[in-house]
Amino acid sequence: MIFLPIEVSADQSTSQEYTEVLTPHEQNGMWGYTDRTGSIVIQPQWAVAGWYRGGTAAVCSTDGQWGIIDENGEYLVPLSLIHISEPTR
Repeated sequence: MIFLPIEVSADQSTSQEYTEVLTPHEQNGMWGYTDRTGSIVIQPQWAVAGWYRGGTAAVCSTDGQWGIIDENGEYLVPLSLIHISEPTR
């Protein structure tokens, strides 16, 4: 199991205060990311797109594979994980 400092919400529709530059954006049932002006920066392509924290975000494909992307949408951890958890203190 890999533990990373990320935040993924099952309810993507809930507005949340954020300090990162990119925020999840849903379009036609898929998730990508927009910048603070609302412009799409990373095209919707995932079933789930987590909030960015520390320049990384967790994303999940339609077949349930999780990965981690950077602010350019490049995979730091490819879609290969079945579970991602936040660390507990």
